[in-house]
Amino acid sequence: SGDTDADGELDVNETWTYTAQYVVTQADVDANKPIVNTATANAVSVASGDAAEESSDDASVDVCWEPAIDVEKLVSISGNTFDPVLDDHDSPTGPQATTANTPIYFLVSVANIGNVTLTALDFSDILSSPGGSIFAGELNYADPSIDAWVDLNDNGSRDANEDWNLNDVNADGVLDTVELAPGETLNVYYTMPFEAGQHINTVTVTTAQGVSDSDAAHYFGLNDPGSGVRTPGFWQGPNNGLTFWDGIADNQAHDGEGFPDGDPEAEGNQDLLYAVDSDGPGDGNDKDPIPVDSDGDGSILDEAGAGKVGLLIGDYNKNGVTDPGEDTFFISLKDAQDLVDASTKSGNDVISKMGRDVVATWLNYLAGNSLGDGSEGTAKHYLDDAIDWMQSFADGTPKVSELGETFDDYVAGSRIKTSDNSWKSPQGDSDHSGADIHNALAEYNESGTVNGLFVAGDGDSAAFQAALSEAVNSGLFMVAPIGDDPLVVGDGMTIAIA
Repeated sequence: SGDTDADGELDVNETWTYTAQYVVTQADVDANKPIVNTATANAVSVASGDAAEESSDDASVDVCWEPAIDVEKLVSISGNTFDPVLDDHDSPTGPQATTANTPIYFLVSVANIGNVTLTALDFSDILSSPGGSIFAGELNYADPSIDAWVDLNDNGSRDANEDWNLNDVNADGVLDTVELAPGETLNVYYTMPFEAGQHINTVTVTTAQGVSDSDAAHYFGLNDPGSGVRTPGFWQGPNNGLTFWDGIADNQAHDGEGFPDGDPEAEGNQDLLYAVDSDGPGDGNDKDPIPVDSDGDGSILDEAGAGKVGLLIGDYNKNGVTDPGEDTFFISLKDAQDLVDASTKSGNDVISKMGRDVVATWLNYLAGNSLGDGSEGTAKHYLDDAIDWMQSFADGTPKVSELGETFDDYVAGSRIKTSDNSWKSPQGDSDHSGADIHNALAEYNESGTVNGLFVAGDGDSAAFQAALSEAVNSGLFMVAPIGDDPLVVGDGMTIAIA
């Protein structure tokens, strides 16, 4: 425009104006450089035919470069199908899983919500719990046990070229060959074996364009439906755990219909106690009955003809006798109650220390908590070692435990100090020192772990109690041994069985 006389010549005082349009490409945006337009004018004088001096000018405009990323991590305990609403689980405890829910399925969904193509997607996936996990720390997606894969064509199915290792060419956690265009989403899938305890797994994805986002996924692994372990202090408290093993029927303020009855053949609620043989195998007697308070004086220990009440530690099938192949240690009820009562301790006495551990561990087992399978690192392994140690040093006649010994009963004898070799070094059959056994069982009774590995839930953990309650309410576990509702026992103690 501007050729006022339409003669096709730029007359004096005329100004010609040109306009043009340019469509910005994705490559322009990705380059993040100004778009520059240069105009050049050439002309020849009408009168003389001489060329006029060439003139040029340019103009530039910045591109709108706004890279952005959104990362969501989902977790499913029921297969490789994910619901963004149901499986988000950004906060603990997340879904409740048992050993039947293995593997656990994870989905990392990376969405490009900006206007820039994203490249060099760098995945950092941190497992910060549970303690003792073999996967603790940053996960290696190249690990075959995780079995990670990248859904390159977004069809929800695993194709031949979609293994993680084929796309992370430098094995550094970066998808070097993947470009994520604006509006597109990339899904990465992997699995992990079931683990007990609160599972917190957080992924961060960073790109070459300098943007990143993080998201967490949670689940709570219930490796047993027990009530949660409690400390010796809980079990000796007259307003807490003591009422569940004092032999007095129906004196539990918080008991419920389904609380484990130690001896279902006995009339009335007999707590966690059940009739046991207090004399050991070969005495010609069967189990001694649980004493009852027949005269109403509150005492159950000296009733005539009632037998001897106590705990048969190591009677894992809870049939009340020391079967062939079993290794047991009997502690009378009075001695057991004295052992868990810290106020009765006398100085540096490791027999009392070990006895306190053993009694609390056994009560936690009777309450429905797992001890593990007896392999190294489980509470059962250390309890078996503790039985050997107690047989050697807590039966009134200190000796080195002999192979094949199957029964002894507790006799409060001479004190043993922490400096004694019998405490500092493994003895007899045991592959751990007394101090190591004590540390393991004390940790188990405190937190349900042994050397950091989860064995059972912790009754003092709000997360565990919430997860267990939800699991019972949802039918994941059945209340034991009868009943339809979860039972709250003592200080938030829930009793259930699979």
